[in-house]
Amino acid sequence: MNETSVRGGYACFTTAQLWALCMLASEKRLSLAAVKIYLAGKEMLERRTGTTGQKLYREGEITGLTSLSGPIVAKGLAELHQHELMSFSGESIIIHDAAVDELENAPFGTARNRLIPIPRRLIRILSAHNKKNEILVTLIHCAR
Repeated sequence: MNETSVRGGYACFTTAQLWALCMLASEKRLSLAAVKIYLAGKEMLERRTGTTGQKLYREGEITGLTSLSGPIVAKGLAELHQHELMSFSGESIIIHDAAVDELENAPFGTARNRLIPIPRRLIRILSAHNKKNEILVTLIHCAR
């Protein structure tokens, strides 16, 4: 294994995706559940990358990754859809490019579409974590 490889691989987020998630969550416009579901959705997409055949997505898989109950998952998915961060259906999960108006003047310091690799193992840990501020600090640290 070379020094840049990680067992389980990486999932890549754009700077704008992480900025929007962290900004909305820190301003209390996204709940802890929505943040966890967003990360679980990314993990579910990565699990199916390179597979053939029909790709099915179930809310039960989100429940397993996040330890959230069904009604809370449904509410979190609605929040993510409302803020145009993620769309979920049985056939697809779509992580949208951030459509938040405030991003126009965001101080990225880099290109908003720069890819930020985050180890998938860390994404799984964060999607099960129960402290929103610790999740956000970890994501911001990864972006640096």
